[in-house]
Amino acid sequence: MFTVIDRLGKVISLTYNWYSGRHKKSVKGQNIIVITINVGDRIIPINIRPIGKSVGNRANTSKPQVFRSMIVEIVEFFKQNGIDLTQFPITVDSWYGSDKLVFKKEGFDVILVHAKSNYVFTIDGIKKKLSAHKKDIEFDESAWGCKGIPVARKTAESPTFGKVILLFFRDGNNIKCVMAFGRKLRACEILSIWRQHHCVEQFFRRLKTVHKMRMRCREGVYATIGINCLHIC
Repeated sequence: MFTVIDRLGKVISLTYNWYSGRHKKSVKGQNIIVITINVGDRIIPINIRPIGKSVGNRANTSKPQVFRSMIVEIVEFFKQNGIDLTQFPITVDSWYGSDKLVFKKEGFDVILVHAKSNYVFTIDGIKKKLSAHKKDIEFDESAWGCKGIPVARKTAESPTFGKVILLFFRDGNNIKCVMAFGRKLRACEILSIWRQHHCVEQFFRRLKTVHKMRMRCREGVYATIGINCLHIC
């Protein structure tokens, strides 16, 4: 995941104007990419990278390239220690779905990506935006293993992603949708994996609130983020 942490100081390194989903507008802050691993009930950050903006090209950043290098680093690190990380499911926000799924290139077995409402899919021969499909989906409230959560598992095709499995499910009054790539999974398996993503979101919310320190220079940025992560964990 990546997130924007508000920063008001004028001398703090790697502070730029970024769009914040939290504030629904551009704010001055630090943009960081964090890859975490879920062990039981604990969320452990295993790769963290603050992102700067390219000089002379402020509308474009190197986030996709940086993210890809981070994935390669952690896969190789675990491989050297006898663990094939690609055999574990991985969940990501919709931002990463737009970069042609770098996880596929690294051989991950199961990839779950939050689907944006403006994505276009063809379902049962009908092509339209996901937001429109959500209005027509018929949910199964007694699907095996879903613990009463209304779900609908659909095979779809996307101009961007090709063939994909979509899992629609109700979350309170909202209808959410997850794209599933890789090994075929039942609706209950997709839902179980994705529900762990909530813990990751909580980790990021806490990371945004624990930022009283404002150390200068690039090393200070890493130190601040690292200390805050240790505090959360």
